[in-house]
Amino acid sequence: MTRVMAQGTFDILHPGHVHYLEEAAEHGDTLVVVVARDSRVQERKGSALR
Repeated sequence: MTRVMAQGTFDILHPGHVHYLEEAAEHGDTLVVVVARDSRVQERKGSALR
């Protein structure tokens, strides 16, 4: 069994995110998605979350 991990902010999910996740899923049997914490997003983007 091959596990694939995809990570991101996904601050307002859009078609590009969906494409990224679909492509990642093609590389294994199980897709694990790691979503960034709100505090990390604010730190990196420097703005309020949507």
